[in-house]
Amino acid sequence: MHILSKFFRLVKKFGLRKAIYRSLIYVSSKKEDASYADYKQKYFKGINGDVVEIGVGYGSNFTYYGKIGNLTVIEPDIIDRDDLRNKLERVCAKHYTLIEKPFEDASLKPLSADVIIATLLFCSIRDAAQLLTNIHETLKPGGKFFFLEHIRSKSRMRRMMQWIVNPLWRGISGRCQCIRATDTQLLTDNRFTAVSHEYFRTIAGFPWVKDHVIVVLEKK
Repeated sequence: MHILSKFFRLVKKFGLRKAIYRSLIYVSSKKEDASYADYKQKYFKGINGDVVEIGVGYGSNFTYYGKIGNLTVIEPDIIDRDDLRNKLERVCAKHYTLIEKPFEDASLKPLSADVIIATLLFCSIRDAAQLLTNIHETLKPGGKFFFLEHIRSKSRMRRMMQWIVNPLWRGISGRCQCIRATDTQLLTDNRFTAVSHEYFRTIAGFPWVKDHVIVVLEKK
């Protein structure tokens, strides 16, 4: 009954299609996080200062945080609020703030963040260029932006599959697109310096969203 009541709350908030998709993502979250674990451990280790995470989902990144300053988490579409708050309580942060709004409406102070993190976010937002501008304005000089994203494949055959599947996938998943070359867009932005990046493919997941990149950018 508890699970059903949560599902009906999601239907009321997001509609049936989006509620089903988000429920499936939540159920498969452990398997998904296992696919990213080594990369998150490698790149997120040592993050410090005041941190902003955009689109925290079910809080899968919190496990990889060490001792940090203030933590601001932004998630307009919370699936399980109690579970997310319990995870936040276990983060070794001076203070945490949960904002249930899109990043552009969160009214964060300019030059206030040492680190901003976004995982699996750029695939579904409407205006990636504006989001990147907002991230740049919020970061302190020398601040770092960490992002992990599934991307348009470098393989011609897989890329063709992505173009074929994308219209249906976008409708089912609630705007998530598998054809975006987010890596090119972010790595070529001259407001940032690319500190490091790595391409990889996951074993788990649908074939059209297995190509990924994890990147660390530094604000100039």
